[in-house]
Amino acid sequence: MITFLPENRRCEERIGDTLLDLALKSKIEVISVCGGLGACGKCKVRVVKGREFLSPISHKERSFLTIEDISSGYRLACQAKVLKKGEIEVEIPVTSRRGAYILQVEGIETPVTLSPSVKRICVKVRRPTLKSVKSDHDLLLEALKTEARSISISCLRSLPVVLRNEKWEVSAILYKDEIIDVRSKKAKVLGFAVDLGSTKLAGYLLDLETGKTLGKTSRLNPQVRYGEDILTRITHIMKDKRKLSVLRALLLKAVNEMIRELVKAVNASTSDVYEVVAVGNTYMHHSFLGIDPSYLALSPYPPVVRKALTYDAKEVGLTINEGGKVYVLPNIAGFVGADCVAAILATEIYKLEKPCLMIDIGTNTEIVLNDGKGLFAVSTASGPAFEGAHIKFGVRAMIGAIESVAIRNCDVLYRTIGNGKPVGICGSGILDAISQMVEHSILDESGRLNENICKELIKRNEGVKELILVGKDKTAINEDITISQKDVREIQKAKAAIATGIKVLLNNRGINSEDLEAIFIAGAFGTYLDPLSAIKIGMLPRVPLVKIHQVGNAAGTGARMCLLSDYMKRKAEDVAGKVNYIELAVEPYFQEIYLDSIKLKEYSV
Repeated sequence: MITFLPENRRCEERIGDTLLDLALKSKIEVISVCGGLGACGKCKVRVVKGREFLSPISHKERSFLTIEDISSGYRLACQAKVLKKGEIEVEIPVTSRRGAYILQVEGIETPVTLSPSVKRICVKVRRPTLKSVKSDHDLLLEALKTEARSISISCLRSLPVVLRNEKWEVSAILYKDEIIDVRSKKAKVLGFAVDLGSTKLAGYLLDLETGKTLGKTSRLNPQVRYGEDILTRITHIMKDKRKLSVLRALLLKAVNEMIRELVKAVNASTSDVYEVVAVGNTYMHHSFLGIDPSYLALSPYPPVVRKALTYDAKEVGLTINEGGKVYVLPNIAGFVGADCVAAILATEIYKLEKPCLMIDIGTNTEIVLNDGKGLFAVSTASGPAFEGAHIKFGVRAMIGAIESVAIRNCDVLYRTIGNGKPVGICGSGILDAISQMVEHSILDESGRLNENICKELIKRNEGVKELILVGKDKTAINEDITISQKDVREIQKAKAAIATGIKVLLNNRGINSEDLEAIFIAGAFGTYLDPLSAIKIGMLPRVPLVKIHQVGNAAGTGARMCLLSDYMKRKAEDVAGKVNYIELAVEPYFQEIYLDSIKLKEYSV
């Protein structure tokens, strides 16, 4: 029997189970960026009792655990396997738990003319008589005149009862020219838009007759337990095709829960929801629909489908009105998916006549350039470093995460989310810290940490240099929170990937950074980063700050726009077909540009 502390939650173990398996089985969410492959070191736990019942320390664990850690009983939960049954007690520290994350839901508000695919028509249907015995369906079509061409089977099944219960005065709910429901004239007509992010889900409940957003919700994407980056999840699927069904079931369960949560809050029912509009990167798009994404990971990285898709909601697996529909925006190419199309709609960069950039920063960063004549896109594997992965004390945006850093006379000033005691450092704080270290010459252009500047802040840990941000007496984890030389290298790789994508696009189109009219930065990390810090380390080109617009969850905004407007759906399909995708790996001088972008210096193109 295994007991997890401090909850005192007990679970029956099986031979071969890992501590991570057992924690998840016990409904304890442990961080596992790499999906249990032993590559991230984030699932660190302490075995208080019963070490002898577990597998020996693995080679992978020794890459992340110090000698002191090992002697204190620390293990990586994904690597420690049960070898024989016995009493085991495991303490899960706060740094290894999925906490109360700050998930980005808000985004730019782009106006749209209300013209949804779903509409209500209130009609008075003529009753059948002995002199004119017409079918209920014929009489309904007669009342609707030319508005409808077909009727769903689910609607036909309920039609006779509804007509008579409502005394022949009803609301006919149409999806384009198909009758999908007949209900009371007082029935609500709602829609749900969802941004299927790799790490977070954002959902919006809308009134399709007024265009008003009735509620918003978000949650961590439950697929993260199989890896926080999408390539890790694809690897799981490639090794075992059954994992696709598992991952999809997790996703659908979460989306259905979000719908139920929002309709309950407005005293409505899931049967009042008639359409779901979904966006996501190409992997999330495929995962949502149960399409094998394996070939996205193999050159030339083709999606299975690019075009926009419409399906019956019950066929997809969503619990809304029985006649409800699901519309999924089109993909562009490779990992540039429907979420990128939605962000293009929200920022309206396709309308601008002067050069501009849209950058949606995440584990996979999509960059779109309007050169004044056309749209061009690249995808960069920026990795999850800005989300805390592969950073020693890195955490997601959660209560207690350090979100901003300034260095003044070798004093480190910081602010945490929620003003709590620091538990780690999130992406915006990491970016600030690196920028400040460069500004004060603690880091040189190559990224090497200088021990002769602010000596009192520098320490060595098993030979690795670290800058102390917060002393252990002021943290919630009783450890110094530091930025190590290894952390700097991870940030250099992440920022270089983004900078390389920007440079390749601008070079390809012969545009200088001073020609840019605007840069739109989308995504959760993009919302909170300090643009000046990003410029100082060479992640963004040097442009006047007034030209940089942080637009939040633009993908969610684009999804809502398509839910409210049939015209915007057509615009999405038109825009997606006009975006020219550029594969970075085949671009001349790609490697040369990337290596130069590793340097911590400002740049202009």
